[in-house]
Amino acid sequence: MAGFILLLFCTLIWWPCVTLSVTVDSLNATGSIRDGDTMVSAGAIFELGFFSPGSSTKRYLGIWYTNSKTSVPWVANRETPLNDSSGVLHVTNQGVLVLVDGDGNSVWSSNASHLPLSLVGRPVVQLLDSGNLVVIDSGNFIWQSFDYPCDTFIAGMKIGKDFRTGLDRYLSSWTNPNDPSPGMFTYRFELSGFPEVIVRDNSTIRFRSGPYNGVRLSGMLEMKENPIYTYDFVFNEQDLYLTFTARNSSTLLRGVLSSEDGSIIPFTWIDPNRGWIQNLPLYIDNCDRYALCGANGICDNNRSPVCSCLSGFSPNNPKEWDAVPGSGGCRRNTQLNCSDDGYITVSNVKVPETKHSWFNYSINLQECKDMCSSDCGCTAYANLDITNGGSGCLLWFTDLNDMRYITDSGHDIYVKVAASELAENKSTRRIAKANNRTRIIVMTSALSAGVLIAVLTVVLCLRWKKKLKGLLAHQPDNFPDYQSSKEDLELPLFDLKAIVSATDNFSFKNILGEGGFGCVYKGVLKDGQEIAVKRLSSSSKQGINEFTNEVKHIAKVQHRNLVRLLGCCIQADEKMLIYEYLPNKSLDFFIFDQTQSISFGEKETTANTKKVVGTYGYMSPEYAIDGLYSIKSDVFSFGVLVLEIVSEKRNRGFFHPDHHHNLLGHAWRLFCDGNSMELVADTIKQACNPSESVVGRVLPMKNPGCFGWGNTLSPHNMTNTSDMFGLSSGRCCTHKRATLMHLNTSVALYEFPSAVSISSNGLFSIHNLHA
Repeated sequence: MAGFILLLFCTLIWWPCVTLSVTVDSLNATGSIRDGDTMVSAGAIFELGFFSPGSSTKRYLGIWYTNSKTSVPWVANRETPLNDSSGVLHVTNQGVLVLVDGDGNSVWSSNASHLPLSLVGRPVVQLLDSGNLVVIDSGNFIWQSFDYPCDTFIAGMKIGKDFRTGLDRYLSSWTNPNDPSPGMFTYRFELSGFPEVIVRDNSTIRFRSGPYNGVRLSGMLEMKENPIYTYDFVFNEQDLYLTFTARNSSTLLRGVLSSEDGSIIPFTWIDPNRGWIQNLPLYIDNCDRYALCGANGICDNNRSPVCSCLSGFSPNNPKEWDAVPGSGGCRRNTQLNCSDDGYITVSNVKVPETKHSWFNYSINLQECKDMCSSDCGCTAYANLDITNGGSGCLLWFTDLNDMRYITDSGHDIYVKVAASELAENKSTRRIAKANNRTRIIVMTSALSAGVLIAVLTVVLCLRWKKKLKGLLAHQPDNFPDYQSSKEDLELPLFDLKAIVSATDNFSFKNILGEGGFGCVYKGVLKDGQEIAVKRLSSSSKQGINEFTNEVKHIAKVQHRNLVRLLGCCIQADEKMLIYEYLPNKSLDFFIFDQTQSISFGEKETTANTKKVVGTYGYMSPEYAIDGLYSIKSDVFSFGVLVLEIVSEKRNRGFFHPDHHHNLLGHAWRLFCDGNSMELVADTIKQACNPSESVVGRVLPMKNPGCFGWGNTLSPHNMTNTSDMFGLSSGRCCTHKRATLMHLNTSVALYEFPSAVSISSNGLFSIHNLHA
């Protein structure tokens, strides 16, 4: 008995020092959640509790995914962190969530607007499986976290405005991975004229979605029918919002507003063994950059240069435009006179900025045209909705800003021009029509002879396909080699049936990643071997020649730091490369995921990556534009990769507030200014000596003498770079920066100190880089 009393006494003495972790599924006015306690949703998908992001020691109340605790879609006190673990969350009798520190001071409250409150019945706090933290009274939501988004857009959340309450729901990026406070970028509907989503970098516009056209937000190409999610746009007297829903309730989807460039980065979670699959960022191509071509200009990614003036317009400053197309915008060749002006149709476009537009849902296109013609200040008109033949009216009254061509579900816009410009345009079309008529006559004359040839060709093709089908049906299961011609691929050939079976008929759940070429799938052969299958998309620009060229080059490369190519499949209409499967995710993940350490040890493996041969941002300009391929092309790609590793930023989609260059152009500016170390990421600066770090230098190869090399560049000569290391920025920067933009100029990026090793045979490895 005495022992029991002594034990009880000791327990009472030490009780204040004991911390118990408690997990709850709800919270009422009599309970609380302390640091170390958590609230878990019914399906154990989301968890609420206290955390410290990245390397920070500050404490925040947030919601994270139970399967990925570093993925935090919502933070309560993102602007007012706690300095220690004394935080406590409770709910008042008025249904208000209050977070207090150890001294009882309020750190955060759900009644941020300090509205008058009244007693409610029995307020209960719950975390739903959607990730929405709600306060419920008698079955009604009296507050929800979905009304106050942070940097993450998840299924069921609404981005937009409630006109009844004035509540404005929008995304704001984190300051950095260690600080969830609002950063530079916002993703928000703006309501001047017809609503559009605007991405701002502080006050500077970086991207504009375009108005909703009945199919999607005009400029958001990703908003199209797909097997993963559906979306909904609502705009009426009470609400304006955009939302989306996963087609499969077991699939987790989220889009994160990047703190680096303001892009939305979509993630998908299907298989716990694979984690989050990062897809290509939204709005990252050149024409997505806001007003790239200036007023009355239009952007076309399929042209070079991408900018041109609308018909009836010319550059404001021709010299400036010639130097940098798009600079200064465009002006009318002939001013409007408001009497006999006409219209030129511009088809399949993202319509201009609607900031100063007027719209009406009920009138038709002819009535819309009449309204524009009767108003001297009107500059263009278009249907508001392009479905079912078109309806509604959208009018512009200022310069037409931020237009681009779109190949899928684009708008037609009718631009007002002077009568003389209309006549010139008609004359041009008349000449073109006459040329077409001549072509038709010639074609008709040849058609009779062609019919016979076509019939014979069809017969021969049918016989050939039948023979080919028979060959495929009797193709052996082993891997026959090509060894009999100059087109010898020197690789095993995989059977299409085996690949289809291994990837479960190219199932969506087996996608490892995607890029400009198509998708990469995980597969398992009959013998249990895991493989990664790179399947060329039917919409890819890479043809059979490019595919064969890639196979030949990769087949000859064997290196411990490269994923091994096992074989290929060229059968039916399919073109595929079969790689060994490596389970450690992609290089992209380790370079750009701030929660990971960057380490490239000699014995470590790398994963199959989406950034492969043929991916935009890594191809050299002369190869991407003119198809000219050389050894220098690989050097260029290697240089881009070095720059991305050093800066922890992507070349494609890079934004800088002081200029419009990509990462390469930014590196060149820093090099010429003698500030190359500014490019190096903070995590690398902290872990190495600046004199030993890798600093990518962008040097124009137009003058090879800058390197001490002749007219040829061999990877075996890459060791002869000592002269380059001693160059001053002035010596190579005597070339004007415009040289960097010349698409027919090879560009290489070098500097290989201790972190990059070049062996005598030209092979390289990267090591001693730690975040």
